[in-house]
Amino acid sequence: NRRMRWKTVAQIAVTWLTTLPLGAVLGAGLYWVASAVVK
Repeated sequence: NRRMRWKTVAQIAVTWLTTLPLGAVLGAGLYWVASAVVK
């Protein structure tokens, strides 16, 4: 039971570590596109 819990925690951590950079890249890309359109 304890092993399953650690597996879940690890999966959540990996998900966060991949989601945050992807969100940052997506946000930067959208900002770049918006600033190019506004100019």
